[in-house]
Amino acid sequence: MTYNAFCAAQAYIVATDPEPFSVEGLAKIMQLATGVQTELNKQLRFVGFVLPKFNPSLRGALRRQMLDGVQQHYGPQSVLGNVRQDAVVPEAQGMRQTLFDYAPESRAAADYLSITTKLLTRL
Repeated sequence: MTYNAFCAAQAYIVATDPEPFSVEGLAKIMQLATGVQTELNKQLRFVGFVLPKFNPSLRGALRRQMLDGVQQHYGPQSVLGNVRQDAVVPEAQGMRQTLFDYAPESRAAADYLSITTKLLTRL
């Protein structure tokens, strides 16, 4: 399914966590995208990474090291931003509402709005 999405897309973003298994999976996703771009979809381009469910209170050295490694390997501008973990996200899902309808003043809504603004400037 990811392969087909890359074939049809013009641009893509990747959601990931700065943790060892996620970073390993990230490398595989980027390899797949590069292969599709080389062979089938020359217009495909990488826009950036997003870190959902980000918890700023978890300031472990490993997470910082993983994030630094991603930025070092893919460039300092590769991370579009993070979305702070917020209870209103699953609540909005449970109510079958968008986050912006359910809790437009929430931290998560502000984070998504910031990421969207950056994303639009890059497209």
